[in-house]
Amino acid sequence: MKNKALVVSGNAPSLTEIDYARLPLEYDVFRVNLFHFEEKYFLGKKITAAFVLTHHILENYYTLKNLIQNQEYVIDNIIAHTFGLPNHDCPHFMQNASFFPDVIMGHDFFKHIKEFEIYMKYNFLYNYAVATSGIYACAIGVAMGYREIYIAGIDFYTQGDFTYGFDIKQKNFLTIAPHFALNKPVFETWHSTDTDLKVLDFLAKTYNVNFYALCPKSPLAKSIPLAPITHNTYIPEEKPKNYTKDMLLPPKKAYQTYGIKPSSADSYFVTESRSSNMILNIMRDLFFLPKAFKQEYKRKMQKREAKKFQKGLGL
Repeated sequence: MKNKALVVSGNAPSLTEIDYARLPLEYDVFRVNLFHFEEKYFLGKKITAAFVLTHHILENYYTLKNLIQNQEYVIDNIIAHTFGLPNHDCPHFMQNASFFPDVIMGHDFFKHIKEFEIYMKYNFLYNYAVATSGIYACAIGVAMGYREIYIAGIDFYTQGDFTYGFDIKQKNFLTIAPHFALNKPVFETWHSTDTDLKVLDFLAKTYNVNFYALCPKSPLAKSIPLAPITHNTYIPEEKPKNYTKDMLLPPKKAYQTYGIKPSSADSYFVTESRSSNMILNIMRDLFFLPKAFKQEYKRKMQKREAKKFQKGLGL
């Protein structure tokens, strides 16, 4: 990998403003999360690695497999966004990863960048700081040996936490992630511009990596150099009218087999095994009961507001 460039792309608005004249002439591509919602093939159909968040792995994996089968994208590898941390990774996925034998655990690459693993886990534990998906993908690229990394579509959420380069408010996706309809995060955010920039700086200095920005208007271009002009003539290909621009929902039987309820992100985080001691189980259930009521009420309110939002969109 050392002699080949890598393009890592997030899905922020600057994704639509790539300066293609700066794109390397030969490169691999990493894409993250909801990339298939894009209206054009902003970085082509060939993807070296697609990164997925594990709390919606059942839908993510099903969607990616259908994208490959329908020849919408060519995806060489699927990498799970894992850190090897019990407080970060989706426990249900970690316990049932055998359902997805071709999904690579992202944290398995950390053995090649041990200094970064120490840095990352220290900041998670003491500063409650975690890099965003795109910056995480950059770290995995470094672990794989890339030393020239070009970045697009990472804007540090300067236009809002749920601002993308395409419309994400689609029916199926809002079903499994109703908080996106409200522009309110479900979980307390760990991300910040400062955290992401410090990670890039650490990777650059520790592993002698050159990072370049491909989007001149992106906030990232103020912190790392713009990519040099290569006179690349790539033009984004238009997608067909019937392209997959939503998350695909698997059959209900798949949820039963995987051990969660359909359309329930909360169920991915039910992890602790029950004690054989009935008294301990009762005491633990009583202790967590108020929190459970609060979470259930919040989830129902989010779903109710999301349904109103979907109805207003005619979905």
